[in-house]
Amino acid sequence: MNLLMAWEDGSSPYGDYTPACFTLSGFMLAERPEDTGAAGPLKPMWDKGFHGSKSVGKYNMDIEHTPDAILSDEKKKERYDRYVNPEKVANEKSLRRGLAAYWPGWEPGSGLLFGPDVWRREIHVIPPMWKDRPPKDWTKWRVIDYADKGTTVCAWFAVGPKFAVLYRLLYRKALLVSDAAQMIIEMSGNQRVKMADMEDEASGSLRTSWQEVQEAEHFSRTMIDARAAKWRQQGEEVIHMFERYGLVDIGPAPTQQDKDQIPNLMDWLRIDYSKEHPFFKDENGNPIMGRPRLFIVDGVADAAIEEIERMPQYVGTSETKVMNRSYPHDFIDTAKYWATAGPEYMGDEYEDCYEEDRPTEKPNRWTGY
Repeated sequence: MNLLMAWEDGSSPYGDYTPACFTLSGFMLAERPEDTGAAGPLKPMWDKGFHGSKSVGKYNMDIEHTPDAILSDEKKKERYDRYVNPEKVANEKSLRRGLAAYWPGWEPGSGLLFGPDVWRREIHVIPPMWKDRPPKDWTKWRVIDYADKGTTVCAWFAVGPKFAVLYRLLYRKALLVSDAAQMIIEMSGNQRVKMADMEDEASGSLRTSWQEVQEAEHFSRTMIDARAAKWRQQGEEVIHMFERYGLVDIGPAPTQQDKDQIPNLMDWLRIDYSKEHPFFKDENGNPIMGRPRLFIVDGVADAAIEEIERMPQYVGTSETKVMNRSYPHDFIDTAKYWATAGPEYMGDEYEDCYEEDRPTEKPNRWTGY
């Protein structure tokens, strides 16, 4: 990335149009699994575009559609058998290699925390399932990782009868608690009502308290990172500040170490190839095989996807670490808290406050009754 920035700086005197062509490979180098292939710094640029003053055109071609004058039918068949043909591909490693060697894609690095057995974008990322909000009977969670000077994350999860969905994400830097609480309530579609002005015993100043009215979305739990919850600002713990600014029933997230929490998240993400995908079909109209228990709605959580796809495994002597925390991990933290807390679908038995809103003439489309 630094070399590309240097090229951009060096080309600035040459006018408005300075073409340059780079060949790009999605291969992983065996000796550098942590920063080549899907784990390398070029993939985010390919996914999101080059963050500079120049525009970037992206062109790719797979083996099948390469002109015969460049690659003969014989060579195409040889590569198909080596990387794609299910009857001849030797192992999972060859299939991963084929993502870059046969298709115009990216080979997952063996140094990634969420490898191809746990994460595949084409399986995990799904189109929006609903227009605006999850069904009311789905069990909804909010999980917050707060950092006043760093990145604050709030992740919204909805647990249905057969799987769960990450359907909304707040991912912002340098947020005050007051601003973060207000944004979380507004993004949930709920109202915030002013309750009272209370005098702080220590300073004598007035502090306004608010309360969220959960009209649009009702949450089974709202959690905050336990360490951040105990931080103090102006003599008040952060978790109590979130409460005062409106978030009801907020509590600390689980405190187990990464070695205990990350496997829980992997269990939700791991793909079960014995089950049909609930959304995607093949060219013949049959459901593709492979389904995780946690999906991500496309277009609402790009930062979450980037963290998952770029997080390397921890390499070192510590027995408690499993991920390289020098990489962005704020969303991963919220997801591991959620997975560790034991989320489950509670259905129609849970939200008594929604009873008057439920249809009585038609059965529930998710539970069937």
